[in-house]
Amino acid sequence: SREPGQAASPVPARQAIVREAVALMMDPPEGNVTQPLEAVPHSDAPELPLGYVFERELGFSRSGRVVRARRESDGLVVVIKTLMGSQHDPAFVRLVTEARQLARITHPRIVRLLDFQTQPYGASLIIELVGGGTLREEMNSSPLMSVTRVVSVGLDLVEGLEEIHRMGLIH
Repeated sequence: SREPGQAASPVPARQAIVREAVALMMDPPEGNVTQPLEAVPHSDAPELPLGYVFERELGFSRSGRVVRARRESDGLVVVIKTLMGSQHDPAFVRLVTEARQLARITHPRIVRLLDFQTQPYGASLIIELVGGGTLREEMNSSPLMSVTRVVSVGLDLVEGLEEIHRMGLIH
């Protein structure tokens, strides 16, 4: 037992997070609102923030799109998360909040915010593109992940979440 005011050990909390992450990896929830898409013809390319060239769509939801794009100034390939709508929309306010929070974080397990722009049609987060594919793609290609790989991914997730929580943010 611990004395009043003494902080709980982070080990049980970390173990619980790893258990939850492993459970989600092994049995992901259904009904993800973001749907992956194949490359979209350029004529159907969404409006993008100034200085970026559309490459392909990565996903969409009712309120926005996620695309792979190239920065014109230096050719850097990025991901642009765009929310369509008014600046008075609660989802818009959440995106602005997300941008401010992400701008405060520098950690190897968390994508970097490169830019944030508002346009007449909405707002866009421009974030670094992280290579290597998605966890879902890895799970689909190999239905049974090794325990070592599951633990490795779980610990990576925990490191990122610990940094976010250290900054006083909740994801």
